[in-house]
Amino acid sequence: MTKALSFPRTAAVVPALLELARVDSTNSVLASLDASRPYTTVLSAHQVAGRGRKDRQWWARSGESLALSTVVPAASLSADKVSWIPLIAGLAAIRSLSALGLTEATLKWPNDVRVGDKKLAGILCRTSSSSLVVVGVGINLFFAAEPPVPDATAIGEHVRFSPSLPDWWASNFLLELQRLTEEQWESSSSSVSEVMDTLGRRVEVSSVDGAQWSGYAQRLGGNGSLIVQDIQGREREVVAADIEHLYQ
Repeated sequence: MTKALSFPRTAAVVPALLELARVDSTNSVLASLDASRPYTTVLSAHQVAGRGRKDRQWWARSGESLALSTVVPAASLSADKVSWIPLIAGLAAIRSLSALGLTEATLKWPNDVRVGDKKLAGILCRTSSSSLVVVGVGINLFFAAEPPVPDATAIGEHVRFSPSLPDWWASNFLLELQRLTEEQWESSSSSVSEVMDTLGRRVEVSSVDGAQWSGYAQRLGGNGSLIVQDIQGREREVVAADIEHLYQ
């Protein structure tokens, strides 16, 4: 981690915070700890083996992004509600960005935070026990040169960046995540739909079995799935697939 970054605000809102100068994956580190206290958190500005959905690599230069993982209690939640946690985390990320002045961020189903058509952050969750879910977020802070990939964007491209900004974002994110997971679930899920840019769009669906088809994203299902109306007019539930927004 660069010496310019510190996280006193974040440390003040969680029961335990582990800051690492370099890490393979904050999700893996947190899952390996005896992190039984809710919202125990691991973070680093230099993650070298981060992974997204389908084991895709999250690649960023040292110091230009923040990887954060925290533990969310899930013992009292049904399986349908647990499947909403990645979406709830995305909403928390967006609200914490808005508090910094970046108000244009939206969600792309199921786990991308974007500004326009560029990715700002990704969410990856894993179950660490029957009562805990590890929520991982990788978010771009700034780019010293060109973005590592063409469709990436960073906080510093939209608001003035300062060394204290990552701490403000992380602490706000953790507070929002806690509040959203503790409030009435219907309210949180409705708020997710409000920031879900995928809804109402024509989308292409690439299923895990290799099938591809297109349709119009209608709404989110009760378990956080995406309900898409195909070209034959049938509503189909998408649970695990890649979604591309079609702009034509």
